[in-house]
Amino acid sequence: MENKSLKYHVLENLVSYVFVPTLLLTIYCGFLGIIYNHFHLVGVNTMFIFRMIKFLIYVIPVEFGLIIALIFIKFKKQKKIILIKQNKQEIFKSDLLLLLLPITPVIQYIVINIEIFSLHNVLIVLMFFLIFSGLLSLVIPYLLAIIGNYRVLIALGLSFSFTIILMPYLSQIFNWFQSGNLFIQLLCFLSFSY
Repeated sequence: MENKSLKYHVLENLVSYVFVPTLLLTIYCGFLGIIYNHFHLVGVNTMFIFRMIKFLIYVIPVEFGLIIALIFIKFKKQKKIILIKQNKQEIFKSDLLLLLLPITPVIQYIVINIEIFSLHNVLIVLMFFLIFSGLLSLVIPYLLAIIGNYRVLIALGLSFSFTIILMPYLSQIFNWFQSGNLFIQLLCFLSFSY
């Protein structure tokens, strides 16, 4: 009996735990890629984003094909298919504390260079990065909690925003100029998500 229920939940879990986060990561990369391209920004983040898009363009069709195959197999066995289960969550106060994680490199930068920042500039920089990480880590996962797992989407948003914000620090450590090592960048991204 347990094995039978496990079969029926594979498709729902594949969609909410794998396909939706991968699609959302592609959207994040595409959106930042458009912004970087619009403002003619060139650097380590730009190269990371475009390399991620090239990688994800191959991953999404494979995932989509797997989902279609599972739908076909499941439809043959039963005539009713439930792809999405209601997974609506609410934002907790502890989730708001998670916003402090991605902006730690920004706070470190401000503390090191406090003599060149006015209070007004500090507030603008902090608000910009809080909004950036808040959108990716809380707002979008909350809106997509109907089709994806809320906690996985929060982890994805935190990891992505932390990787993007931390990239100047990584560039300094590894002496990267305009392009970094994708393997190291992916390791950082994956380690932040777990």
